[in-house]
Amino acid sequence: MTLIIGYGSTLRRDDGIGCIIAEQLMDAPPSAISNLKSAIDIIARHQLTPDLADAVQQADHIIFIDACADAAPGEVRLAEVKPAGENWGAFAHEMSPGVLLDCVRDVYGKTPRAHLITIGGETFDIGEGLTPKVQAAIPVVHKMLAALTAK
Repeated sequence: MTLIIGYGSTLRRDDGIGCIIAEQLMDAPPSAISNLKSAIDIIARHQLTPDLADAVQQADHIIFIDACADAAPGEVRLAEVKPAGENWGAFAHEMSPGVLLDCVRDVYGKTPRAHLITIGGETFDIGEGLTPKVQAAIPVVHKMLAALTAK
């Protein structure tokens, strides 16, 4: 099973792209994310937290989707995610995908295959709605998700 986790704050403009894509996918017909929708779970979150560990450990493949500030606005990047090798502690205010994988490994003894799709944001100011360049990246992310879930 593949788990898609889109995260970010929809109240900070482009930071919400991960959440927005996850919510769109949850409402989409099965053909929108390949023919494997029955084998895909989708979660939209404000941020990654340790309570996601149970859902993550049940999946074979995790795809995280988030905005980033170190890429050109609308630029889409794909990276493999490995455990970060950090002490995640009893509770973390905010976790990275690698630290969440540390948590899953430490608690459940599993390390699912994981990828991170990032989209460069133009503005992270308070407000709602995506900037045009980030909005235009959504079809690119959908194609990337289809390719990743077809494997």
